[in-house]
Amino acid sequence: MEKGSFLRLAGDLIGKSYADVADEARHTRSHQFRRLLEQRRLPEEPWDDLAVTLFLEELANADSNNHLGNVGVGEREGRIFSSLVARRNFHFSHGIGRSGDIAALQPKAAGSSLLFALTRRLVLDAIHVCGIQAARAALPVPFATGLSLTLCFSALRTVRPPSARFIIFSRIDQKACLKSIYSAGFQAEVVDMVRAPGGFALQTDLDAIEDAIDRLKADTVLCVLSTTSTFAPREPDRVDAIARLCKARGVAHVINNAYGLQCTKCCHLVDQAIRTGRVDAFVQSTDKNFLTPVGGAIIASGDPSSIQRIAATYPGRAGSGPILDLFITLLQLGKSGLRRLLDERRELYLWFKGELEKVCQQTGSRILPTPKNRISIALDLSFLAEAPRGESVSGETTGASREKRTEGRVTTEQERQEEERLLTFFGSALFRRRCSGLRVVPCYAQPASPPPDTLSPDSSFSPRSSSSRLPPTALPGVPPSANSSSSSSSSCSSSVRVPSSCGSSATEGEVAHAEAPPSESGETHAGRDDTARQNEAGQYFFSLTPGGTLKDRKSPCNTKTICGHTFSNYGSHCETFPVPYCTVAVAIGAKKQELEAFLPRFLRVIEETKKAKIGTK
Repeated sequence: MEKGSFLRLAGDLIGKSYADVADEARHTRSHQFRRLLEQRRLPEEPWDDLAVTLFLEELANADSNNHLGNVGVGEREGRIFSSLVARRNFHFSHGIGRSGDIAALQPKAAGSSLLFALTRRLVLDAIHVCGIQAARAALPVPFATGLSLTLCFSALRTVRPPSARFIIFSRIDQKACLKSIYSAGFQAEVVDMVRAPGGFALQTDLDAIEDAIDRLKADTVLCVLSTTSTFAPREPDRVDAIARLCKARGVAHVINNAYGLQCTKCCHLVDQAIRTGRVDAFVQSTDKNFLTPVGGAIIASGDPSSIQRIAATYPGRAGSGPILDLFITLLQLGKSGLRRLLDERRELYLWFKGELEKVCQQTGSRILPTPKNRISIALDLSFLAEAPRGESVSGETTGASREKRTEGRVTTEQERQEEERLLTFFGSALFRRRCSGLRVVPCYAQPASPPPDTLSPDSSFSPRSSSSRLPPTALPGVPPSANSSSSSSSSCSSSVRVPSSCGSSATEGEVAHAEAPPSESGETHAGRDDTARQNEAGQYFFSLTPGGTLKDRKSPCNTKTICGHTFSNYGSHCETFPVPYCTVAVAIGAKKQELEAFLPRFLRVIEETKKAKIGTK
C-alpha cells in the first residue's frame, strides 16, 4: 500500500486531483499500519472499523490458503466449506502455533503468525497500561482461565522435583480453580481464609500457607495458587507477601488474576509480587478485562522463559478465534480508550457504593466492609431472617439483631429452611426483573469448635492452619510408591484438616477417611476410591462406633463436594461466615444508567421479600 500506487494510474479516468486525494487517504491508512508494525504497542487512539478490516484482510492474504493460484496437497490446507464461517473469521483458518508449541510460527500461515505475534505485544502493552509494569512477557490463549491455570501447572512439572504433587490453594469458592489443579494431575491443599479482626473481610492466612509448606516439605509442593480479584467479602490475597515466601522457600507461585487487570489495587499487588518475590505466572480473563466473548485468557509473567515453557507445554495447534477477538478489541480500544474505561469503572464503583449505602439505610441492611476489594460489594441479608425468628425488622432494632447474629448463634433447622426459602425468593425475584450477576450466599452461624466426640483421641486443634486435604493414596496419576504412607511427606497428609471456623481447624486421624457422597454435577473427582469426610463446623458431625467406624450424626447443610473436598457455607470462601449476604459488582464496561435502573428494582424486591416473610407467620 505504497503512496502513488495504482490510484495514480486512474488520474486520466477520474481526474488527477481526485486521484491524488484518494492516494493520500490510502497512504494515511498505510502509515497507520506501518506505525503499528514498527511500534508494536497499543495505538494511542482507537482504530475505526474500516482500518481494522483493511489490516486484517492484508494479513489474511499472507496465508497460503488465500494465495491466488495456490495448490494444497496436504491433509490440512485451511479449507473452509461455509462462506459465512470464512467471513466470520476474516478468512483466517490456520489457527495459531504448531504441534510442539502454541507460539511457534507456521510456514503456511505468515499472516496468522503475524496476527498472533502482534497480539502478544499489544496485550503486554495493555498489561503495562493497567499498572503491572514488571510484566515482561504475555501469552494470549484461546481458552478460559481455568484451563489456563491447568496449563501453567503442567508446565511447572518440568522445573519442580518429581515428588512435587501438592498445590497449596488459598481458598476461593470458585469451582474452576480447584478443578484446574486436579485436571493437571495434582492434589490441592486448601488453606481457609481468616476474618479480619473485628470485621467481615476475609483475608489471606499467610501463617497457614507457611505451615503447609513446612508440613508437606517444599520438595512435595508444586506451587502456591493465590487469587486477586474475587467476590466480596473475600479480599485479594496478599500475593506480594506470598511471592516473598515462595522465593524464600524455593516454591513456585501462580496468581489467578481473573478480572484483576481492571483494578489498580490488584495490579499493584501483582506488580509488587513480581518485583519483590517469585511469580511464575499470573492469569487473567480476556472477556472480564477487555470485553470480548468468553473463551480467552492471558498468561503473563515477569520471566519470559516461564512463558516460553508454558507455550511449549500446550499439545498441538489452537484456534485463533479468541485471539482475533482480542486483537480487534485492543485496536479499537487504543490506550486512550482503555484508560477511559479504567477511570470510568473506578469512579462508578465509588458512586454505586455510596448509593447502596443509602439503600441500606432505608432497608436496615449494611455493606460488609472489604476495603481492599474494589470491584465487588457484599450486602448483609440477615434482616431477611429476622421476622421468621420473631425479631423486629425496623431500623431501630435491626442493628442489635445483626449483632446477635454475629455471635455464632446456631439457627434451628426450621429457621434455616425458612431463611433458605426467603433467600431463594429474593434472588429469583431480582433475576425475573432482569437483574443478572447478583449472587446470594446463604450462611449460618455455627460453633467455633466441634463437640469432643467428633475427634479421634489423638486429634488436636491447630491455631493457625485451616486447610482441607485428601489422603495421598487418592491422588490420581501418581504411582502407589509416591503415595506410600511410609514416605516422609505422607505422614503429614495422612490426616484430614477439618475446618471448624475461619482461621482454625481440627485434625482427624486416618479414621476420618470415608467415602464421600458423589456429586450430581460430577464434582467428586473420578477414580477417587477413598475421600476425606470432613467435620463441617457443627453441620456435618461424625461419631466413632466401638468398632472404629464412622457414623453420620447430622446431614450437611449448604455443603458442596468438589474434587473430593467438602466445603460448608460454600460460596462464602469460609467455613463459618456469620451472616447471609448478596454481592454486586462494578466491572469494567458497566454503565451508570444500568446501575441506576438496578437500585429501584432492588428496593422493590426487598419489599416483596418482606411481604413474603409476613405471609409465613
